[in-house]
Amino acid sequence: MTTDSQRYHSFDALRAAMMFLGVVIHTACAYSFVPDTWWYYDIHKSPVYDFVLLFIHVFRLPVFFVMAGFFAALLYQRRGPVAMFKNRTMRVLVPFLVAMVCLFPLMRFLGAVGWLLRRGRPQVLDGAARFILSGEFLDGVEPMHLWFLDLLFVLCILGLVAAPLLPALDGAFRRLMLSRWRVAVLSALTFITLCLMPGGVLGVLDGFLPDPILLAAYGVFFFFGWLLYRQRDLVATLKQGAWRKTAAALPLAYLNYWAVAKRLPTWTGGDARLQYLTAATGAVVVWLLVFGLAGLFLRYADRPSAKMRWLSDSSYWVYLMHPPLLVVLQLALSRFAWSAHVKFGIVLLAAIPILLVSYQYLVRATFVGALLNGRRNPIRRSASSEPLPTVTAPMLRTESNPEPA
Repeated sequence: MTTDSQRYHSFDALRAAMMFLGVVIHTACAYSFVPDTWWYYDIHKSPVYDFVLLFIHVFRLPVFFVMAGFFAALLYQRRGPVAMFKNRTMRVLVPFLVAMVCLFPLMRFLGAVGWLLRRGRPQVLDGAARFILSGEFLDGVEPMHLWFLDLLFVLCILGLVAAPLLPALDGAFRRLMLSRWRVAVLSALTFITLCLMPGGVLGVLDGFLPDPILLAAYGVFFFFGWLLYRQRDLVATLKQGAWRKTAAALPLAYLNYWAVAKRLPTWTGGDARLQYLTAATGAVVVWLLVFGLAGLFLRYADRPSAKMRWLSDSSYWVYLMHPPLLVVLQLALSRFAWSAHVKFGIVLLAAIPILLVSYQYLVRATFVGALLNGRRNPIRRSASSEPLPTVTAPMLRTESNPEPA
């Protein structure tokens, strides 16, 4: 058990930012040409949203899993394996199961509405309702946008099993982190896993049991974060060249997009060289952005902030609940002959405030807020009732809500 009590405001904010990007990527899905990524596709599309979707997909969840591994190790060392297991069960597994039961029928209903609308079928709502009431919606149950919680829980269990062995890697990890070749070495590891995936693109979990390749791919990021916490005195080195790494990732991200776009609408198959190019550029981009974004958040967000704390608290709810709201808004706009850009902007600008307001007034002070954040937070606090946390205060969010999704 460690006496470390620092609160990592920057990593808390970065983790939440990755969750909010989930709303952006899923808004873009409806207006992109990339197939099989969303519940509804508008007739107005733009390749701009192909790039938005593919670019965010390259780094969003890898960065999240680095943060997840970091905070899992923090919780393990502060509170021990039993407390970590209980915490992950309550904060990851239980919300995953509850959200599956509540959201899967709703998303299948909305998906059926969209399918019937695109085909000009009459009595759309009646047809979708019959589809749900018949039980047909249960064919091919999938974890939806919640799949990464399933994967995260499995990785946390593997982390508990591997924790006694990880100190043996401390020396090698430290040498890697102090080496100028750290991005290259880590990119090589990720390149190997991406080459084993269809099209050289980082995969997602289709079922409920992660396959070994997917576990290995995301496990690299998770255990990087775990080992980083064990060598947390090296966290400050992430600031070095953060802007350069982030900037260097952008042209490579476009090359990665070009290699995938050449194979759309299937984005698999075709010239094997394009798949290797996709894997290579994707591997380098993701590690440049892991280091770059972590460094930028350390530079500019590593301070106590009541607003950022509130946004971080809200991010789990926002991510869990955004799909049905997005699809409802996308369906509502489907009748208008507006461009994809206009619809994308309207949906995103309407969804975020609605989700945040719902969190503040319907969730934050309720048992749902306690489930997601580990505690009930009053809707309003007086300025004197709770001072802002200091850098040396216990990392309350990590212990009460270590894994916002």
